[in-house]
Amino acid sequence: KTRVLVYRVAYLIEHGVDPESILLMTFTNRAADEMKKRAEGMLDERCSRITACTYHSFCVQMLRKYGLAIGIDPNFTICTPSDTSDIIGIVKTDLGYNKLKNFPNSSDIAGIISSAVNTMRSISDVMEDNKYHRYSAYVSEVKELASAYQLYKEERQILDYDDMLIKFIRLLHKSPQTKKKISDTYKYIMIDEYQDTNTLQE
Repeated sequence: KTRVLVYRVAYLIEHGVDPESILLMTFTNRAADEMKKRAEGMLDERCSRITACTYHSFCVQMLRKYGLAIGIDPNFTICTPSDTSDIIGIVKTDLGYNKLKNFPNSSDIAGIISSAVNTMRSISDVMEDNKYHRYSAYVSEVKELASAYQLYKEERQILDYDDMLIKFIRLLHKSPQTKKKISDTYKYIMIDEYQDTNTLQE
């Protein structure tokens, strides 16, 4: 599949397609760079002008460029998974939940929130999964914590990895002009390993 995409990139450019109208999405930046180099080797340096990146990298680029349309400061801070756990730990302490017996740790709370976002399910549903069922007595507290976590980020212009996808989707829905600019720019969109995308990415 990956080889097919590389051939398709080279074929399109060889037949007159503007490289800057091609968007190639992958799951890692390394894979994106490798595919671009392979296309270059197959054709020429024009292939280096395509946009090849991960879902998250593309969303970050678009939000920094167009995010003001939905109130996002282009200088927003990116929150890594480690940062996410730290922030959740702060919020958990502020709410006093760190004193509760057998309350989920920050890493598990981050997992619950992220799973709910990426599968487009409620926190209640996610906490019924075997992985988190032992915390089911604390559904209401986790919901409150999730809301407080979201507010903490919004007040400080922080976006975690899931926010990048959510905010980009919101940008497309809320700003038809931006949606048109992006769709006018990228005429050919290819996705590597599409079968591995989750509900939100689709």
